[in-house]
Amino acid sequence: MGSMNNKPDLVPPLQPVLQLACAIVMREGRVLVQKRLRKGVFVYEFPTGKLEQSETFEQAAIRELREETGLIARGVCQKEVFQNNEGGEIAFVVLEVPENMCPKVDNRRQQTYYWYHWEEIPLEDFHMADRAYIRKHIKIKSKI
Repeated sequence: MGSMNNKPDLVPPLQPVLQLACAIVMREGRVLVQKRLRKGVFVYEFPTGKLEQSETFEQAAIRELREETGLIARGVCQKEVFQNNEGGEIAFVVLEVPENMCPKVDNRRQQTYYWYHWEEIPLEDFHMADRAYIRKHIKIKSKI
């Protein structure tokens, strides 16, 4: 229905929902975390990236893991999807990686890798969107 001046109401196009995939790699009870420079600030994060066209969360996590760490996933173990504050979706995809593989540091990205137990993760240095997933796993571990 148009407005009083008989011009049709313009509806802004829908913005696509941001979809991210985080690669979670576990080894000997520890999770792989990277510290890297983003916008001039060092942040802690899981290897993460946006889904490319027609990619699944699992495919994006495997690709991001390879691009950011050089690690090659052998399979997907689990996936959990969370909503972020902006209405986007973040999937945390647990991937199986051969025990003999180590992440490769790319000095251009100014990144360092750490293997943390869940309760050792520097939670305050993570993106807000990752914290719910981390908190959930800290609680699971404390009940075991």
